[in-house]
Amino acid sequence: NRERDPNNNEHLFQLCAALSRLGGHETELLELYEGLLREVTPQTVLLEPLPDSPLPMARLAWLRSKSGNADGAREAIKEAEADLAGRRKAGITAFSSLVVEAMLAAVRAEDSKVTGALRQAIDLGWRDRGVFDEPMFGKYKGSREFQEIRNELDKILAEERANALRMICHNNPVPDAWQPLAETCEGV
Repeated sequence: NRERDPNNNEHLFQLCAALSRLGGHETELLELYEGLLREVTPQTVLLEPLPDSPLPMARLAWLRSKSGNADGAREAIKEAEADLAGRRKAGITAFSSLVVEAMLAAVRAEDSKVTGALRQAIDLGWRDRGVFDEPMFGKYKGSREFQEIRNELDKILAEERANALRMICHNNPVPDAWQPLAETCEGV
């Protein structure tokens, strides 16, 4: 991708997302994000959105904070908030923005805002359970409210999966072209 489009950093953002979810790669992540930040201006982010933007800036804020760079963390938070404000002004309302707001609240240690934003994101249709494993949410994993939100999402995902399987197994929308595997429909 990079050879065909030298300005395409998507693969690096995907690598950063994977490393972030794995945890334990904070030094490498900080270096990657700092390098990407030198290549991408805030105007580019708003005009040609990066994958999951402003999520990378929220992760950068956490990484900077964790490394002791409080000024850099505040700068990254400011950039992410400006991106979110630009999206709101443009009329873009998305659950991904609420997830970023939860992340920024975690960096600022605004505990009630973390769980509030995650609940709103679920209400808007957010279904990415993996976000709960983001290292920046580590201190919340023992929290009753954080666990309740995670359980609520698990319940929604289980219900949606069961509904999809019932439709596929009992009311197949494309019966002539495709049939589910027998083991897919066992017990449905």
